[in-house]
Amino acid sequence: MKVKSLRIPEEIDRAIDYVARSEKLEKTSSLRKLARMGFEVYVAKSYERGKLTLREATNLLNLTLIETIDLLSEYGIKGNIKARDVVCPLLRGRSIQDTSKYLWTISSRLYSAEFLTSISAIATPDPNNPLS
Repeated sequence: MKVKSLRIPEEIDRAIDYVARSEKLEKTSSLRKLARMGFEVYVAKSYERGKLTLREATNLLNLTLIETIDLLSEYGIKGNIKARDVVCPLLRGRSIQDTSKYLWTISSRLYSAEFLTSISAIATPDPNNPLS
């Protein structure tokens, strides 16, 4: 861990004290926790505005893709990709029978309701496209 020196306004110092008391942490741990939370919000808002891709947000936060999706969902941020952006490239060039088998295989492997919830949060259907 690197050591940084900075001046902190009184209201931020009170916030650090409050978190330290509330969660029974040392002040330094409280400051690190608040800094991490602030960074998560910053990355989430950047993603929401389209300044970051999901992969970039994942890398910046040093989380897995699913953890990042869950974090964005906690902040009420929906994905900026459409269901057709995920499904159409997978189905390109397949017959109707192959497509049906492929979708059945994918759906049978998705055991987790949490995963389905996460995917639904990022894959917003396009009302103008019958394939989404």
